Amino acid sequence: MRLPGYDYRLPGYYFVTICTKDRQSLFGSIDGQQMHLNSFGRAVEHCWLDLPNHYRCTLDAFVVMPNHVHGIIIIPDAQHPLTEIARGFKTFSAAAANRLRQSPGATLWQRSFYERIIRTERDLENVRAYIRLNPERWDNDTKNPDMMVKR
Repeated sequence: MRLPGYDYRLPGYYFVTICTKDRQSLFGSIDGQQMHLNSFGRAVEHCWLDLPNHYRCTLDAFVVMPNHVHGIIIIPDAQHPLTEIARGFKTFSAAAANRLRQSPGATLWQRSFYERIIRTERDLENVRAYIRLNPERWDNDTKNPDMMVKR
């Protein structure tokens, strides 16, 4: 999943996708091409927005979808590698959601995460648009469990 030999502590912009275990739709629903977060989704959103309070990073565009999160993390220096930030997010958000679900210790997220290094301004704009439009494209999204059944 990671680019071999790449140092993910390097300053830069990183596009991250983190999916729920078994692609379970836990965070809300898409209605009218808009994401409507439930209490679990709001807890996950809060944990994402809280990351700069725990790690030296800045957040850019992001969206919580029914069964995954897309976001851009900006790392300004080598203090916290991307893997540590993603692991922290998964830990904090799983604990918060599991408190709400009254299921301490339950697995919320799939193992690991997807990432892409954003290398150019044009790539950054394309990723921002992809994130912004993700709810509108849910009907055709490969992460949509209803689409998996249709295939």
